[in-house]
Amino acid sequence: MLTFSPLSQIIQADEHRYFKNVLKLLVRVTELHHPICQHLSYRIALMALQLGTDLKFNPERLRHLFYAALLHNLGRFDATHPFVFLSSSLQPLTAERVVTRLPSLQLSAAFIRWYAEHWDGSGYPDSLTGDQIPLESQIIGISRAIMLCWLQHNQNLNDALRAFDVDYHGCFQPELRQRLTQLVRDQPLWANDIEGGPDRFHALNLSLIDRALLGPTGSHDLVDVLRIFAQIIDAKHRYTLGHSLRVAALSKHLAELTGQIDVEAVEYAGLLHDVGKLGVPLSILDKPGRLEASEMDEIRHHPVLSDQLISTIPSLTTVALLARHHHERIDGKGYPDGLSGEEIPLGSRILALADTYDAMTSDRAYRKGLSHTEAIAEMSRAAGSSYDRDLVRLFMSLRIADIKELFASVKDVMMSTTLP
Repeated sequence: MLTFSPLSQIIQADEHRYFKNVLKLLVRVTELHHPICQHLSYRIALMALQLGTDLKFNPERLRHLFYAALLHNLGRFDATHPFVFLSSSLQPLTAERVVTRLPSLQLSAAFIRWYAEHWDGSGYPDSLTGDQIPLESQIIGISRAIMLCWLQHNQNLNDALRAFDVDYHGCFQPELRQRLTQLVRDQPLWANDIEGGPDRFHALNLSLIDRALLGPTGSHDLVDVLRIFAQIIDAKHRYTLGHSLRVAALSKHLAELTGQIDVEAVEYAGLLHDVGKLGVPLSILDKPGRLEASEMDEIRHHPVLSDQLISTIPSLTTVALLARHHHERIDGKGYPDGLSGEEIPLGSRILALADTYDAMTSDRAYRKGLSHTEAIAEMSRAAGSSYDRDLVRLFMSLRIADIKELFASVKDVMMSTTLP
């Protein structure tokens, strides 16, 4: 049986669990559109953790290994382009740069850079060979390889191992290959249903996230993760790049001006409000013409999906509620629940204004964005029907220079998470 340090030594504070749960959701949404990838990163991380334990890694080393394996697939997106797969050689570099933004995971980022290197020098991005490749990177690479073989061969372990021997010959340290092959035969936990089989996790004294030691974190770490999260959401297509970051910045500013609400919750809701759109097909989001009734139903369902996803993190239930209701209208004609007036949370009413302003002033395939003056006029006309009249009045008091400064700060954040 695999054993770990007592849980009390590993979970140091509630905020660490909070941070880890956000990372967990971040990985989940990056896999949302690709059924074959569902839970792929978790399985790879779990397999890597098993192998690291078998190699007698200490808890600190296990932590860096676990998070590197969990987050290595973040390199599949580029925050400056539509939501597409990057070329293979760029994926480790992009993931490294994203994870480097998180101060407590610096070493994990280094391991991510080299997970695609091969023992025989045929890998990328730096063509390392043999022991030049950190052992942690080798573990992630071999865990990923055997997991992909397992998926490609309909979850048949024997077929997967035969394919692994052929397809990845020379790619990994011989001793590591032998050790992992024996491990997956003896303890095929990695093939278990991640969501549906807790008993087997408990039998091995494992709990995926909670059993991985996380070093000291601060609020800046969490905001950095949520900003990365926002860019993954917005990178789904070119017309929303930066949208959630701008909505968050503008909503936070408006919340501060009201002095009546939890500013942090509004900011987080701004970053995550459109996460449900990752479950809406691009063919609908990018459709230039009129949407069919069924397609409009899918669009109107995205706040519900946002709520469901965010609610998986207990500490973000308020944020989930604000995201759910950001398309409600004061006159009750919004969605998804048809709330009206003050039934709509104040934070959601703030998000609605910020969301609308950014949508109206941004370019789309079928139109040029409105000017600040034109957008304000549209919002003023809809005050009392679509939007909270008092909030519209507050919004109109903002100087365009202040809004431009807020949006300029968003560009700085986007630039800091992309490749040079």
